[in-house]
Amino acid sequence: MKFFLILFNLIALIPLYFNRLYTILIAYFFFKNIKRKINTNKKKLIIVYDFETNNPTFGEYIFYLVLAKFLEIKKKKVEIILITSFTKNSNFNLLSKKKILIFKNEIKKLTFLFLRKNFIEYSDINKFIKDYQNKNQDILFSDFIFKREKFHNYFLQIFNFLLFNEKNNFISKIGLTKNKIEINQKLKKIKPYITWHIRKNNKWGNYNNSKEEILKISNYLKKFKKKHNILILSDENTCRWARKILKNIHNIYYSDIIANGFTECAKALINSDYFFQFKAGGLTHIAYFTNVPYKIISYSNPHDKSFSKKKFLSWQRDDQIRVYNYKKINITNVLNEKL
Repeated sequence: MKFFLILFNLIALIPLYFNRLYTILIAYFFFKNIKRKINTNKKKLIIVYDFETNNPTFGEYIFYLVLAKFLEIKKKKVEIILITSFTKNSNFNLLSKKKILIFKNEIKKLTFLFLRKNFIEYSDINKFIKDYQNKNQDILFSDFIFKREKFHNYFLQIFNFLLFNEKNNFISKIGLTKNKIEINQKLKKIKPYITWHIRKNNKWGNYNNSKEEILKISNYLKKFKKKHNILILSDENTCRWARKILKNIHNIYYSDIIANGFTECAKALINSDYFFQFKAGGLTHIAYFTNVPYKIISYSNPHDKSFSKKKFLSWQRDDQIRVYNYKKINITNVLNEKL
């Protein structure tokens, strides 16, 4: 693993246009390391999520949970550790103390949804190092963890390698399927429904939805999904904003009333008949690991490279469409194509 850290620092000096190639190479090394750990006699592996090196987004945390679930399926016992201390360089400084508490409570729910267990929290990095420095062989990405180096940008490529040779039903084993995820009575009452993820966050990101876009997309979805209700998935503020704009359009429901919070939105998505997203945010990573048909039209991480010309993800189904070409991410293109 020290080799990977040295390689990471060296390649960071290469010009930007080599970033994707280097991401694939590093992801491949991580993939091989994970496979080696799976094939050893070690019964327990540790995954660490650090506030210092990750962004305060649910989407990134999903990758850690899917990796943990993958390892459990491979007969490993997995421990999730959360390090909640951070310096002035962390993006968690963008959140208030109250927002951080809400974030922690939500990822606790997500952890239980995926793994039926809770994480172990360390509010002091030095205490964590003291307790685990002799267990570094059990910790995935250990050199990066102890050095507090970022590595979340490699996850998508790691999964492209990990899931490529798995059987078609492997995604179902991860557990994000209708028969394994219970929903509340409010959601059951609006079935059949499709889900539509929208975003309006002024703190970061250039992928917010506009008033014009959601007006046009609402009519577009109703045209192609006439027999379905539409459930908008987003945070409370965005739902209130969208409700004012779409007040004259019938059969549209909002997650702040019937599926409040990211985890409840995830459950709603998993139990929907279709998922649509134009721009927007974190629920993308939930959709990736379900069998729900989807069309996701949004910007991809600049480090990511599609698996092939036909598929963005190695495990993607034929009824799951991922549009990531910058030229095609505009409302005119969306309205001129079928779902």
